Order: sequence, then structure tokens, then C-alpha cells
Amino acid sequence: MNCYKNEKYLAAYADGQLKNWVIRWVLKKHLKKCKNCLKTLTIQREVKQLLRQRISRIETPQQLNTRIKKQLENILYQE
Repeated sequence: MNCYKNEKYLAAYADGQLKNWVIRWVLKKHLKKCKNCLKTLTIQREVKQLLRQRISRIETPQQLNTRIKKQLENILYQE
């Protein structure tokens, strides 16, 4: 796997959301050899950590939550 192909997987990998074990395994091997991709991954993880620390959760009105859930359900049932 080359660096270009890795770009689309790094964010999911940084979040622990990369489900495909083969891609995850190949990516791990690549990261052991490629300092540039490892640096990109490290930066992504650091940025995400900083965002989690600095951004507080916003409380939304219950009415808005209900509206969003209904719209999402409508979208899911249309597909």
C-alpha cells in the first residue's frame, strides 16, 4: 500500500473506526516503514485530542433533538 492510498484510511484508523481488518493490518505495516504517514497519523490524533479537550458539549433543546431524529428516520426508511 502506498501513501496516496493510505490517506483515505488514516482518519478512520486514528479514530479506531477502520473495520476492515485486512486494510488495518496493511496500514499498520505501512506505518512501521513510512515516517510521513506516521507523522500524519500522529498529527490527526493530536488534533482530535485537542478538540476533545477544548470543545465543550453543546446542550440542544429536546425539541431540536426530536426533529433531527424524525428526519433521520425518514431518510433511513426512504432508502
